[in-house]
Amino acid sequence: MSTTGGMDPALRATIQEAPRINHIPDDQSQDQQITTSEPRRISEFHPATQPPYYKPAPFVSDHPTSQAITMSSEISPSATATPTPTVAIQTLPFTEGLRTSRPDVSRNHQLPGQGSTLRGKPQITKSDFQTFTVEAETDAQLPCGAEGEPMPFLSWTKVASGASIAKNTRVHRFEVHPNGTLTIRNTQPMDGGQYLCTVQNQYGTDQMLLNMVVLSRHPRVLQPRHRDITVRLGGDVNVECNVEGHPTPRVTWVLPNHVHVAAAAPFGVSPQQHVAVFSNGTLRVSQATLTDRGIYKCIGRSAAGADTVSVRLSVSALPPVIQQKQHENTTLTEGSTAYIHCTATGAPQPVIRWITPDGVKLTASQFVTARNLLVFPNGTLYMRGLGPGNAGRYECSASNGVASSTRTVTLSIKRNLSSAKASITLSSPQRTDVVYGGRLLLNCVAKGEPEPRIIWRTPSNKLVDAQYSFDPRIKVFPNGTLTIHSVTDKDSGDYLCVARNKMGDDYVLLRVDVLTKPAKIEQKQHRASQEVVYGGDLKVDCVASGLPNPEISWALPDGTMVNPVKQRDSVSRGRTRRYVVFDNGTLFFNHVGMPEEGDYTCYAENQLGKDEMKVRVKVKVASSPPQIQDKDQKIVKVFYGETMTLRCHTKGEPKPVITWISPTHRVISPAIDKYQVLDDGTLVVQRVQRFDGGNYTCMSRNNAGQDNKVVRLDVLVTSPTINGLRGTANDVKVTAVPNQQKLLDCVAKGTPTPRVMWVLPGNVILPAPYYSNRMTVHQNGTLEIRSAKRTDSGQLVCIARNEGGEVRLVVNLDVKEVIERPQSRGSKTDGLSLTVGNAMTLNCTYEDLRLSHTTWILPNGTPLSMGARVNKFFPPTRRLFNHQ
Repeated sequence: MSTTGGMDPALRATIQEAPRINHIPDDQSQDQQITTSEPRRISEFHPATQPPYYKPAPFVSDHPTSQAITMSSEISPSATATPTPTVAIQTLPFTEGLRTSRPDVSRNHQLPGQGSTLRGKPQITKSDFQTFTVEAETDAQLPCGAEGEPMPFLSWTKVASGASIAKNTRVHRFEVHPNGTLTIRNTQPMDGGQYLCTVQNQYGTDQMLLNMVVLSRHPRVLQPRHRDITVRLGGDVNVECNVEGHPTPRVTWVLPNHVHVAAAAPFGVSPQQHVAVFSNGTLRVSQATLTDRGIYKCIGRSAAGADTVSVRLSVSALPPVIQQKQHENTTLTEGSTAYIHCTATGAPQPVIRWITPDGVKLTASQFVTARNLLVFPNGTLYMRGLGPGNAGRYECSASNGVASSTRTVTLSIKRNLSSAKASITLSSPQRTDVVYGGRLLLNCVAKGEPEPRIIWRTPSNKLVDAQYSFDPRIKVFPNGTLTIHSVTDKDSGDYLCVARNKMGDDYVLLRVDVLTKPAKIEQKQHRASQEVVYGGDLKVDCVASGLPNPEISWALPDGTMVNPVKQRDSVSRGRTRRYVVFDNGTLFFNHVGMPEEGDYTCYAENQLGKDEMKVRVKVKVASSPPQIQDKDQKIVKVFYGETMTLRCHTKGEPKPVITWISPTHRVISPAIDKYQVLDDGTLVVQRVQRFDGGNYTCMSRNNAGQDNKVVRLDVLVTSPTINGLRGTANDVKVTAVPNQQKLLDCVAKGTPTPRVMWVLPGNVILPAPYYSNRMTVHQNGTLEIRSAKRTDSGQLVCIARNEGGEVRLVVNLDVKEVIERPQSRGSKTDGLSLTVGNAMTLNCTYEDLRLSHTTWILPNGTPLSMGARVNKFFPPTRRLFNHQ
């Protein structure tokens, strides 16, 4: 609405401009409830003129607050924005006096060729459709035709927000055409409500209220809320998401990695895309991998709201399975063609590989020209022109990311040439001896046509050949030789070598004996007993022989068994951790005591037997009473708060027990944090206090006697000093200037570190440190007055205390303002005597405090300004202290 002004009050109708509102976003999904009312007209009979600067309020404003629309003068309608907006308009009676003073109708302005148009108040042509219903996201047309002379000014106002738009104006989606029709493009649910059409000229105003209802339907996904879908590894999967609603909802998928994928336009999805969303909302995952597992969310969203469902996608993987037999023997004629099949299923699709007898590796679609070998894509191995070199063991492996599977095919080639019976031409002796743990070699060479195959039968009646062995220690070479590594007693017996071809067989029987020897401990009679000195090292040898090598173990006097295997596996516990059994069988133990005395038994055992040796160990004790070595330590001095160490090194047999007695005649317990007794008897006292001083007694005892030592502990403390001064009768005078900073030094020293506090007039105590707005006591004791006042004048006392006593410094502070030239209080030349070892103070006080900038010149010419310090010279105020 607009505001009129600048005209006669009697002829003016005041119209208050409606407040502006924010533009409402198009995608707002909140439902709108509309309460409609019958259209009302407002007639204004008072003539008024439209000001030339009239500007309608924007239909879409920047301020979201909805306020009432108020029209003053004779018209006072009101419209308040509520969730169900309505407009109540009151029409007041016109004033008769105005009718008599000015006619309401004029015919002066009449267009040529037209009927007579009466000049006067405009009138809106009534519409039969006062409630308009429109579907969301379509265009709405709200007509408002008006008549009147002169041509009335037309504007539309949304009642809920008070926003207005004039004729021939377009604001975003809203436009008022020259004929007065309001067009709302791409309507949203928020656009529903009451709209007020207003026309006015200088003769009056007319209004019409229309109601628009925007039809919308909340999106709804037709699929279930939660679904579980499983796809094979490497496969494709389509997940449907059909959403209904009005306006048509937009479909978006949220992947497990929180990536949002929107539906593509029709024919806009590339077949190469790993993850794609079709225009109908279906999600496609191509060549699924394990990383595609997780929860997928489908969201259907429109201006009316949103709906969502979730789909849990699982990716399954299947191990490869070969369709043919795992082991197969095939015989083909020489010169023929071979097709050896190996097809496999699995997810993902397995990869087929072949390994020929001579170690050549082939993959699918690979061709070896020199050997006439080809592997088809389905895994079949093709060989043409078979010869003796093609015979052997072929292995097919099918593998994928899950597992692998193998198939072996033994191919034999049948010769077409003249044949000869197999015959063994060379072999090992009929009897062979081999040492236990050694290597066995048996030869068996044969000839024949076709070439014979060598097969060995072991003593366990199991067969081995060049293609197969049941034991990794056993191997048969292509020439027929048999080898066995790490021979055991089970390998002894008869070995049968068989040479076989189609013409006949030949064989030879070979006998193998494994040489073994039972375990035996050497020189047992020399180790029947052994003596060891108390506190010494025990070492007992146990040398054993045998085939196979025997295992050595020791039984301790308490029955505990120890051996090298236990030590390597860290199984032994308790006192056995101090025993060591070396690989040669020697038992070692250090620091032997009385508990180690007794019978030790060594066991040597192998598969053929067991031997043992018993050794009686005697501990020889040479007892001696304790002797404390460092008795010269009589007095120990330590500063307050430091750590004190009292030594008590003692010797004796057996090892003495150390006990410390405190000055209060109590046994010191190491369990207290303050005290610590080390293994060598040293006493450590933490954070020495004054009451820790006195005589400490070290008691050393064993079964042969005792010894003691007394050490006196003196705790050193030094009485505190303030600025190098001692005692309580220290008095200084200090002057200060108002509103200026003043520092009063109180440097306290002593052992332990003194505690500093300031006592101000009125017995106000400020400890160090202390912080306030105007006064601060620093950590070093200095009192800082940031803005001195005359009320600060008086006696200020700095007190420093520690265990050694107390010292005071009385500062007589005088805060005064002096304008005259600074004058020194004392004489300009003084002579003082300096005593070695004492402190000396040189006073230099001036009357004018604001101009006083004191500098001392030392005997060597060095200037010393306020706050500076050179060696032992420092002027905290206007004094010079010299410490020699």
